[in-house]
Amino acid sequence: MSGTSEQTSRQSLEAAAAKADELERTCLFHGGSEIALGEALARHPVGPDFHALGATTAVLNHTLENVVLDADSLILFKHGHAIAETVYFEPPGAARQLQEGVELTSLPEGENLIFGYNNAHLGYQHWLTQCLPAIDWSLRGKRAGNARLILPRLAPWQEETLAALGLDRIPRLTPQANTRYHLPRVEYSDFLTGATSFAICMSGLQTAKRLADAMPSYPTHDKVLYIDEVNPYYGSIRNEGAVIDLLRRRGVTIVERERLSTAERINLFRHADAIIGPLGQGLTDVLFCRPGTLMWEWMPGHHQNSSFNRLAQATQVDYWADMFATVAEPSKPGQWEIDLDLVEQRLKLLSSRLAHRAAAVATTADASPVVTRSISSRPVRELMQSFESLGDNCEFGLVQQQAGVTSAGLLRFNGFFAPPEFRLEKLVAALQRKFDGLGAQGTISVLPEGEPGHRELIVRETAYGMLYHSGVREGQIDPEAQIERAAKLLGHLRERLLENLATGQKIWVWKSQCKTSREDIQPLLETLREMGPNTLLWVAEADDDHPAGSIERLEADLIKGYVDHFAPYGSVANIHSASWFEVCWRADECCRPDRAGREPGPEADYQPERPPPPLTAMEILARNPAPTPVAAPRVTPRAASRSGIWRWVRRP
Repeated sequence: MSGTSEQTSRQSLEAAAAKADELERTCLFHGGSEIALGEALARHPVGPDFHALGATTAVLNHTLENVVLDADSLILFKHGHAIAETVYFEPPGAARQLQEGVELTSLPEGENLIFGYNNAHLGYQHWLTQCLPAIDWSLRGKRAGNARLILPRLAPWQEETLAALGLDRIPRLTPQANTRYHLPRVEYSDFLTGATSFAICMSGLQTAKRLADAMPSYPTHDKVLYIDEVNPYYGSIRNEGAVIDLLRRRGVTIVERERLSTAERINLFRHADAIIGPLGQGLTDVLFCRPGTLMWEWMPGHHQNSSFNRLAQATQVDYWADMFATVAEPSKPGQWEIDLDLVEQRLKLLSSRLAHRAAAVATTADASPVVTRSISSRPVRELMQSFESLGDNCEFGLVQQQAGVTSAGLLRFNGFFAPPEFRLEKLVAALQRKFDGLGAQGTISVLPEGEPGHRELIVRETAYGMLYHSGVREGQIDPEAQIERAAKLLGHLRERLLENLATGQKIWVWKSQCKTSREDIQPLLETLREMGPNTLLWVAEADDDHPAGSIERLEADLIKGYVDHFAPYGSVANIHSASWFEVCWRADECCRPDRAGREPGPEADYQPERPPPPLTAMEILARNPAPTPVAAPRVTPRAASRSGIWRWVRRP
């Protein structure tokens, strides 16, 4: 099926839904996790994916009416077309379009049907982080006695989790093979689509905490755990025997998951001080760890996955990660090998960490626990829409994208094609001219760039020396047509920019890695004043006197904010979004105290938060990571019960 015809045979969950209820809204997130990546992973292009996030995700529960369920593929169809998000882990050969005249099994009207699983439900991670929260949150506080769960036959351990949450007696519909059902009304949540798997999801964490609270808790001396992955989906560790011998000599408990009940595993993790293991679903139980626990994840060079990093951040667990080489000539597909010398080094750091923590317990009578909190009840997308970038590159535009902002801006992903030290001067000159002549005939050209067969049309504008990625591949459109399209787009964005400058509705953001003084920024501030009642947020990197996330109001219409660090010009995706979000929240609160921290209004007063869309080719500036140096993991004393730590530390 061609890309075009496939797109026409699918529609989004949002478009197909009769309504959507918000289970969790996006808000600022202040995590307490310390994250340290090994050199190999830090220098890898995916390294930035493991950095701290600054916001939680939005989760919606969609109500669908008159849809068809294909029991074999679990794809839902609306008007004969597949609903895109339900095509998740689809089985091979699954149809994306419903054939006309197919026989349907009808279900009674008036039932509250709730979809409770997806094609990955047999996996422990997917059941615990996707299916169980979908069931839990869909049933919370609003269901009458006619609710019915759509679930397959479950394994005993899955039934155990439902029983622990008190959800095992809800009536069920078990789809039968080779059957298609007409569902008059069904609820389908974002949990089941995988939308929350690579985000900070606090509602999913709450379900896990409910499950943990229902399980027995008892002391254990097993403080450092190695999780033996019995089903290595990502490839087996060739020297795992030597690894386990080393860990055993150091007193690490080897956890064989298949021999333990769910309750026993949860108890082990809730009392552990450190957990170690290869990438795999055995690390899912980090959900039950206490804040301040350490998770050390190992992953192969051929596959990296940040989902467990996200679980660690949500639970306030510190996170180490190392990437190890794939075996060049493996005896089994996907084999990789652990560097035992590196493990020895890390174990010494871990021993030192645990010793410091034990000492902290001895000297600290009481300390406040680490808690997850948002610093504003205002949705992050709404907050970030109050700002607009003036440059000097697309970093702030990508920060907005992480918050779900989709609105375009002239300088959001478009910039001056000039050395960084000249961009501020060029911006001021362009604003003073009000970008007159932008997009005029003869000023735009398109040139293909990239690898042969995958080249993208790059738009160059000569009146102001600007450049941006079009998101269009070579051959998809006639170059002259792309020039015409670019001229219209630039003209439209220019008009919007001037309108926003005249009304002063936006807070304008300027950042640069070049050394910039108060005198350097003054011409930009004066130009903005001439154009309307504007406020400038001048962003710099944090220093000893100005911590990340802080701001200072230099004048009524000039605020200086400080972020942890700027992304390198060659690696724009390496963004510390958490400090950016905090700077924006504080700046907005400073300028508009009446609305910055207001409580959310009635459901009808706002649009439900949507997860941010994927990056487009226009944002390819973010696809060039550069090497990132990473320091050794820091040790921060935290107060908690630490019986058994010294037994592990003193091991030879």
